[in-house]
Amino acid sequence: MKVGRLRVVFKLPENLDIQDSPEAPHCWPKGHLAYVEWYRLSAATGQHHNMFTVNKPPVQNDIIPGDIIPLSTIRQSCQLIPCTTTGAPWPKTWTSDNVLDQCNVFLLNNWASKHSYQTIY
Repeated sequence: MKVGRLRVVFKLPENLDIQDSPEAPHCWPKGHLAYVEWYRLSAATGQHHNMFTVNKPPVQNDIIPGDIIPLSTIRQSCQLIPCTTTGAPWPKTWTSDNVLDQCNVFLLNNWASKHSYQTIY
């Protein structure tokens, strides 16, 4: 299992705007693709809550670890719960629009639904 942040869904054009090669190459992906930034998943669940910890990997040379994958390989969404250090309040700057950018550590909520419990835990 891998956890990632879906950034964009796209499809490559079937025809290229090039005079010599109007059609895309035969090996060109025909289906929808997704660009995903990968997160790191802990090896074991937490002792008190039985949820995995998810960390954003460090950016190296301004490059965020990610891949372009077939959209059909994505199996389900997941709920990430932002974490702070023990006892620290959430920063007031965190909103639902920016928390995935601002926070670096999350808990993977395997209790969100019966399906997620069966597939994540």
